Amino acid sequence: KWSSLGLHANHLKRVNEFQTPQGQTQFEQLVQQVCQYTDFILTPDDSGYPIQLLPYTDHPPIIFGKGQAQALLQPQIAIVGSRKPSPHGRQVAYDFAFYLSCYLHLF
Repeated sequence: KWSSLGLHANHLKRVNEFQTPQGQTQFEQLVQQVCQYTDFILTPDDSGYPIQLLPYTDHPPIIFGKGQAQALLQPQIAIVGSRKPSPHGRQVAYDFAFYLSCYLHLF
């Protein structure tokens, strides 16, 4: 089942580590933490999964979120970039987000 989600090989290896009794306890603790800090969890099989992501072969296999999952079904704009942006890249992303948020609230 886990491999059908399209998880990265490193994550699948971690799942196998959870098959031991000690690993199972760790896994249960992680699930409790996820549930504590997450309002919803969606997989591509869920009706609330954002349909705009499904055409992409590398769509997220699991989406964890805060707030209302239905908001993901609304029209959206995403800014995608590096996890380690340069100072200039960070500023450009901030500027785009700021001006888009100012403009989009008019609709």
